[in-house]
Order: sequence, then structure tokens, then C-alpha cells
Amino acid sequence: MAFQRKKSGWYREFFAPMQGDFFIFRKEINMREQLTKIHEQALQALNETTVLEALENMKVKFLGKKGELTAILRGMGSLSAEERPLIGQLANEIRASIETKWEEKKAVLQEKMLESKLAMEKLDVTIPGKPVQWGKEHPITKVTREIEGIFLGMGFAIVEGPEVEYDYYNFEAL
Repeated sequence: MAFQRKKSGWYREFFAPMQGDFFIFRKEINMREQLTKIHEQALQALNETTVLEALENMKVKFLGKKGELTAILRGMGSLSAEERPLIGQLANEIRASIETKWEEKKAVLQEKMLESKLAMEKLDVTIPGKPVQWGKEHPITKVTREIEGIFLGMGFAIVEGPEVEYDYYNFEAL
């Protein structure tokens, strides 16, 4: 049975001539072609991608919920029972291939991005850091210590005592 390609019409399906003028459309061959075409397009897009954002968009375009591969897989319901496992297996292989290539490309792009970032940020991690100073001395404490130093220099002694003296010691005991 020879397959022919229809050259006119709004659709381009493969068909095999049967008895008389009756034709059966062959969706399996068309789906195989579409799957291989999507695989080639995805690999080409992966090779051309140089930015992580474009890589994510490419994954959504081909493997997302509304992606091209998912759209083809939704049309598998119209296939016969014999063709469905073959097309399903091919689609799963293509999906796995695209996903592995995508992961590899993502790792390469992340590595390149890290290298370029490190090249721009000349950071030497072997240099010791600056010591952190926690706060400063209060100005009143600073002046008090300075005055104490002056009086010690003149011969006075610093004696600690109560802040407020009793009335007895100030007036009555004299």
C-alpha cells in the first residue's frame, strides 16, 4: 500500500488508497512527523538559547500544559488501539530527550552566569575582614574620665561613696 501526500485542501494528511474511491486518513504517520518536527525545533531552540529566561520560555512552549507536545498528545485519542502505544512511546521518548537536554543546557547557562558574575566582582576571600566595633563611649562618660584624669594628675584620689549623703553627716555631726 503506497502512501501519497494530498497537495491541496486546508489539511495535509497522508492517506492510503483502498478499494474503489474510499480513502483512510493515516494520522499515525502525520503524528510521527509532527513529533519529530517538534523534537527538532526544540533541540534547535535549545542550541540557540543563551539566556535562562528564554530557556524557561522554551520549556513552557514545548513541554508546558499548553505546549506543542501536549497538544499532540491530546490528539492521541483519535488513533487506533494499535497505533496509540507506538505514538505514546515515541512522544515519551521525545519528552524525556527534550527534558534531559533542557537540564543540561540550564546547568551550562547557570555555570556561565556564575563565571561572568565572579569575573565582574573581583572578590578575594582570603583577605581578613575588618573588625566590628560595637558602639562608642558615651560623651558624658568620656568627659567624666577626662576630668578624673586631670584631678589624679593634681594629686587627688578618687573615692567611691553614696550619691546622696544623710542629713546627720552633713549638718548634725559637725
